[in-house]
Amino acid sequence: MDVLPKDRDKAKDIAVWHQALILPNALATPIGGFILDYFQSVNCELGLGYVILFSVTAVYFSLSGIFVTRINLAK
Repeated sequence: MDVLPKDRDKAKDIAVWHQALILPNALATPIGGFILDYFQSVNCELGLGYVILFSVTAVYFSLSGIFVTRINLAK
């Protein structure tokens, strides 16, 4: 709570932080399920669905690492 910029905006800032945590989980589950089902039906023997799913996850993880480096420290 000490790093939030303004005392009067604490509730709004926490709500935005909460949405940043919840929305990716809510959106990633159906998208990941679709990717897995679609690519497993293309080639089930190689486990292509899992290869594509983990590849997409690796790209998102790398992008999140890049974006986190752009966050400024609290003043």
